[in-house]
Amino acid sequence: MKEILKKCEYIWKETTQRSTITRKIIELVCYSIILILIITSYSVLSLKSFKSELLNSIHAEIVQINPNNDIPNALIVEQLLEQDENFNHQENALFHSIVNLNEEKIKLTQKHEEIFLRNIIILAMTAILLSVLLSLKIIVRIRNNIFRLSTKISEVTQAIVEDKVLISEGLTINSSDEFTNLSDKIIEMIDVLLLDIERRKKLEQDLEKLATIDELTGAFNRKKWEEMLNIEIERTHRNEQNLSLIIFDIDFFKSINDTYGHDTGDLVLREVVTTVKKEIRTLDFLCRIGGEEFAILCPDTNHNQVINLAERVRESIENYYFSQVDKVTISLGVSQFKTSDDKSKFIKRADLALYKSKRNGRNQVNS
Repeated sequence: MKEILKKCEYIWKETTQRSTITRKIIELVCYSIILILIITSYSVLSLKSFKSELLNSIHAEIVQINPNNDIPNALIVEQLLEQDENFNHQENALFHSIVNLNEEKIKLTQKHEEIFLRNIIILAMTAILLSVLLSLKIIVRIRNNIFRLSTKISEVTQAIVEDKVLISEGLTINSSDEFTNLSDKIIEMIDVLLLDIERRKKLEQDLEKLATIDELTGAFNRKKWEEMLNIEIERTHRNEQNLSLIIFDIDFFKSINDTYGHDTGDLVLREVVTTVKKEIRTLDFLCRIGGEEFAILCPDTNHNQVINLAERVRESIENYYFSQVDKVTISLGVSQFKTSDDKSKFIKRADLALYKSKRNGRNQVNS
């Protein structure tokens, strides 16, 4: 160090004899050297201080290990230094283990969070799917129930419009909520309405029967006869179709009443009507127009057809076994409607034919 300072002093003296620029450069170099020397000196002092502290700590450990103040040998110092180094290594290893453990905990936590989030998403999607399915099921059930109710209401409405009798049937509603209460009330109302319609229809039928059916024989009465005769004559004029008429009465019916009584006479009337109904068609109208006098109105029937029908009716009565009397016969008159006819002429010809049958010996057909 002293030699370096002497050289710097020598260089300083030399620079005083040189040029200004050169002197400045040399001054800068000298300052730099001096600064380096100062830093180096400070480093050396710091190293000595560190060694001193290290030795003091080692001395303290030696004192703890060797309380008798024995002078330690070099082996003991090396062992202490080695133990200190091992302790540093263990400390570093423990630190790294803690860091690794924390990293593993962080990774495990992140993995659990991912699993938890995935499970939440799956549960949410499942809940949404179940909600949609349940909603669809409820909607389908409600629509089916509404469809059943609408169908039933339409049937009732149609029955009312067409004046039909609709049988009340049980209507099952697959629900257990407010809709059930409403549907039950509607069903109850429908049932009451159906019963009312059924009663009204039966009443109408009873009234119509009283108004159009002869109570004793079951044939149509005089009022229905007049109504159907007008209808069929008008239809014949409109469509230019055939229309024929049979008028008959029971031969010697007064003597039956006088001989066997009116109860037997009434029974004969009923049995005659029952027998004649088996021979005529469904479109023919059998009417009781007097005491023992009947008429058969035959739509869409020509002269030959009505003659054949009248003969079948006559034969059926002749061959029928009456329970209270020995034998009953009928006389029949037939006419066919003409375009120039009115109701009176049409009936008059059939009456004349009936009288002809009676004059000619009864139990026969004439036209």
